Amino acid sequence: MSGELDLVYVLKRCSNFCRDLGL
Repeated sequence: MSGELDLVYVLKRCSNFCRDLGL
């Protein structure tokens, strides 16, 4: 289960990062 939570966490981080870049 922890693996899935880590994946979701990474996806959210990437989404926020891309948003900050204006992508």
